[in-house]
Amino acid sequence: MQNCTTAAALGYAYEGAQDGQKAVEQPRQGVQLCPKDDELLFAMGSICLVQLRDNQCALEKLERFTATRRAWPRPTRPSA
Repeated sequence: MQNCTTAAALGYAYEGAQDGQKAVEQPRQGVQLCPKDDELLFAMGSICLVQLRDNQCALEKLERFTATRRAWPRPTRPSA
């Protein structure tokens, strides 16, 4: 039985096996099962960028990922 966690795990397994198309398809199925799990979008964007070298795919997924993150922490600088 597949769930969000197994979809992501299978995606990373296919990525490690150098099968980029299947690596993106697994998290995509996870997004269908769990549309609020934005970490799957990040995984898909990373796979598109690194494995497939598909910048358009990566940009689309990572923009969707960042859009789900409303409250990004503000960067801080270390005290001198």
